[in-house]
This record gives sequence, C-alpha cells and structure tokens, in this order.
Amino acid sequence: MWGMNLKTFFAVLLLGSLTGCSFKKNVLYLYNWADYIPQEILERFEKETGITVVCDAYESEEVAETNLYMSSNHDVVILTVWPSFARAVKSKLLSPIDYSLVPNAKGLDKKWTEKLEDIDPENRYGVIYLFGSVGLGVNVKAVKESLGSIPRTWGLIFDPLYAKKLTEQRIYCLDTAKDVFQAALLYMGKDPCSQNFSDWTQAYELVRKVRPLIARFENGSQEANLLDEQACLIQAHSDVAMTAKERGQQMNPKKNVNFVIPKEGVMMTGDVMTIPLRAQHKQNAHIFINFILRPENMAFISNRLKSANAVKASLTFLDPELLQDPNIFPNEQTMPLMKQDFLPSLPLLRHIYELWLKLKQEG
Repeated sequence: MWGMNLKTFFAVLLLGSLTGCSFKKNVLYLYNWADYIPQEILERFEKETGITVVCDAYESEEVAETNLYMSSNHDVVILTVWPSFARAVKSKLLSPIDYSLVPNAKGLDKKWTEKLEDIDPENRYGVIYLFGSVGLGVNVKAVKESLGSIPRTWGLIFDPLYAKKLTEQRIYCLDTAKDVFQAALLYMGKDPCSQNFSDWTQAYELVRKVRPLIARFENGSQEANLLDEQACLIQAHSDVAMTAKERGQQMNPKKNVNFVIPKEGVMMTGDVMTIPLRAQHKQNAHIFINFILRPENMAFISNRLKSANAVKASLTFLDPELLQDPNIFPNEQTMPLMKQDFLPSLPLLRHIYELWLKLKQEG
C-alpha cells in the first residue's frame, strides 16, 4: 500500500464505514476493479441464489490494499496477485478458503494454480480469477509502414534503431515504474525479478537513453490511444490490447490492432478472488466464488474481457479466436516467455521508485 495520500486515506475510511452499515443475510459485498465482472454474470448470480451483490470499485492496487489493511467489510475482494495478494497473505489479512464449499475449484488447471503456491502454499487464501501479461499493443499498419515488419522484441521501445523510426507515430509506455523497468530488464536478458539494486539501475539507464523517443507514460487510455491512432506502439496489458483489437474491427474492418509477446519474455499478470478476515458473509462469498468458477460463467467472462482463465472445462465455451491466440492462452512456444512476478523487498522498492522519480524529473 505504497504512496497513499490523505485523500485516499479518508476515502477508504468512508467506504469502510458505509460498507459496514449493513449486515443483511442475503447480500454480498464485492470489491473489484470497475467492470471486471460482467453485469450479466452478477445478475445471473442474484437470480439463481437470491443474494444481492453490492459492488464497490477501486481505481488502484494501493487503494484496494489500504482498504484491506484498515476497514474492509467486503466479502469478496479481487486482488492483483503481485504485489497486492502477496502482501495480503504475508500480512494475514485474508480468511482461508473452505474448498468444501467451492467444489468447482477442482476444475482449475494445476499448471496455473501451482504458479501461486510460492506466495500462497496450497492456494489456501486465493482462487485464481483471470490472468494475462504485459506486452506490446501494436497499430499494425503504422508500424509496418515505418519498419517493414513487426519484430517481436522489446527493442521496438529500447533499441534506438527501431524506436527512432516510430517516434513520429508515437510510442507510449505504462506509467508504472516496475512495469517499465522489468521490460527493460527482459530486453537486456536480465532477471526481471532481481533483488540486485545494480540490475534495476542498469534498467533505468537503458530507459533514460530512449526517454526522448517515448512520447508519454500513462495507464488510463491505452485502448483509446490505439484505436484513435494517437500511438503506433504502446506497452499494454493483454486484455486491453485485445479489447482494442475487437472494437477496432467493429469500427472499421481495415483497422488492425494486435497484441505481441516479445521474444525476450513478458511479465505475467493475474487476479485472485479472496475473502477478507472481517467479511460478514463468508458463506455467501464461497457461494459466489463457486458460481464464478462454473465453466460457462468463466468462459463468458473470458470472452467479454479478452483474458485467459484457469478453468479447463471453460475452454469448450470460449470464442475459438480467443482460445487459439497464443498471446492470450499460451502454447508451447509462448508459455516459456511468461515470467512470474515477485514481491520486491522494501529497500529495493524504494530504490525503484527513486529511479523512476529521477527518470520522470529528467524528462
């Protein structure tokens, strides 16, 4: 929960007090990214169970973590695996999942659940929801016009031979220190989960050299930037780039946006469903998690949000184009490129943020 300001602090206190006002039996308080569970799924759940879902949305990982630490009376909280879930497990803020109440969890693919066991042994505190990666969102026409092809490399950002040719069409990166520096580490062939301060300093030096070629650092308008052709290349979350691809084709069949996993690798992203210690409706929380894991429901969510899930039986219900895209559902070629994230030590985290602040000030 780094970088909390007074506005965030009081917003969380207010949210906690409002959420704690009601202890109705047939209710479930859900805390989640905005629109991260389709409304149709929530309506199905309410109709089938008679349990009313009350949704609160957060705008950042920091706000979600702060709520957990200080005042959460939510029953189900969707948390980003790295770092939010990892810190919540370490801080003992979560209630254990009673898997006897979540029989659909038996359908989860172990190749994904095992990836969480380094931070959550036996998946005791979290149930995987969706996963993706941070790669490159590409305006295919613009990049091909400049380069003749689309090399699958982070060098499109970090190699001036490529980046200089793309500056007129504009390159955008995420406005997140860890995401940008990890991409640089991958490009250099270094461990993106290194606890070595000097590796992160080298990543900073690489980004600093190409800083004049990066038009903007931002998180909020990735999809719009691709669709409106504000940028030809963006560092992007896979679900955002794939949603932009679909909407672009709906707008104009000739509009070609794609998501690319660079050959040097990408960082995995993922979210888990958790039950806070102070949840008032834990029975309802287990019912909800089990409902979400139903194969047809999980497939509906994946199809809508353009993200992969770990429920094996859901594959039957997935859009074939989504299922067959190795950038979303990794195959033998792309799976080795998916790198697990990590929880930096507090001193390293300070070092990373100091480098990021220095980079932004120099820009």
